[in-house]
Amino acid sequence: MKMPFRSLLACLPLLMGFCVEGAIAQSSFSFPTTAPNGQALLLSQVPAGKQVATQKAVYAPNEAILVNYANLPGNSGDWITIVPANAPDDTYEEWFYTEGQRSGSRQFNGLAPGSYEVRVYHNWPDGGYVVQDRYRFTVGTQTQTQTPASRHISTNKTIYQASESILVNYANLPGNSGDWITIVPSSAPDDSYNEWFYTEGQRSGSRQFNGLTPGNYEVRVYYNWPDGGYVVQDRYAFTVR
Repeated sequence: MKMPFRSLLACLPLLMGFCVEGAIAQSSFSFPTTAPNGQALLLSQVPAGKQVATQKAVYAPNEAILVNYANLPGNSGDWITIVPANAPDDTYEEWFYTEGQRSGSRQFNGLAPGSYEVRVYHNWPDGGYVVQDRYRFTVGTQTQTQTPASRHISTNKTIYQASESILVNYANLPGNSGDWITIVPSSAPDDSYNEWFYTEGQRSGSRQFNGLTPGNYEVRVYYNWPDGGYVVQDRYAFTVR
């Protein structure tokens, strides 16, 4: 299968790393990893076991969208796009080649309100339109349960459907780079973890976790790994049906 003719015209890679769209040449853009003062920018990590994620679970309309990617095979034809969440797998809108990079970040243009997915494909054209990983996010207003002042963590709902993405809100954290959050079955020991992420010094924010099978779960927050060990600083229970 060949890349649709429209996409070939929309972005024709040249030796100098530029794309040609009509008569306008545009350089490919990667989000900077250092601030003007030379300090490193803290980018949200791609969750363990994933290849792609957005920096935030919810964006404002027309707000630029930062996509992080990791664990790619390193083919020059690996590519990433953002499309409406219900779009077929052979659909693409704004997209880019990773050009052999196994990890990195890219800023996409802002979007109208709605539910979207960032999708990663391997090794075009041989890999076809087989989605290797996807990550859902929202543009617009999404009702979020605010984390109470006395707490550090909560989910935006107390009951989820099976495989429904889970939005975790956190606040009032001490701001250590090693603070981290995970979701596990409610009965799991405190030294257990499944999908998890570092907050990277952010005291508050939100993160979208993958959906789960039916059961009772807890989202747990830990401080300052490894010094803080497996001491749960706060936990919040929810159910998947």
